[in-house]
Amino acid sequence: MTEQPRKPFDTDGSPGEFAETESALQQTAGAGRADDALEPERIRPHGARFLKTYLQARREREWQFPKGLFSDPAWDILLELYVAESEGRPVLESAVGPAVSIPEKSGLRWLGILEARKLVARTLEDEGSQEARISLTPNAIAGMNHWLERMTQSVSGDPERG
Repeated sequence: MTEQPRKPFDTDGSPGEFAETESALQQTAGAGRADDALEPERIRPHGARFLKTYLQARREREWQFPKGLFSDPAWDILLELYVAESEGRPVLESAVGPAVSIPEKSGLRWLGILEARKLVARTLEDEGSQEARISLTPNAIAGMNHWLERMTQSVSGDPERG
């Protein structure tokens, strides 16, 4: 019997496997010994290129099928943020909805859900700022990297790894 891969988040949205990594990062961050600290997950450039192509393919479905038939705003937001972060492109909260082809208010609602699940973080650029910059949390980056790894293994046809 093969062991099921651990999921980064449980079905209720609570952190799963990657909560251990985040906890370890928090514990070692203040230790003052860089050699013992775990590196936080980083955006992977090859993964971002794959996701950029994947996002484009998802958008092109609407050329063949009725607009609005396919909808997965939370996933599209995570994909868009991963790609944007890989390009060093800041994403303001008001731009999230339009970036994933949903109304701005819907984008803000989905951001609230993703923030409650600790997948995105809002950061005000300065005290006078009226709008927050949105970024993926370390747990979200770890989850996306894990998914990308499994996807690329599946696509490559490697039965040992995918």
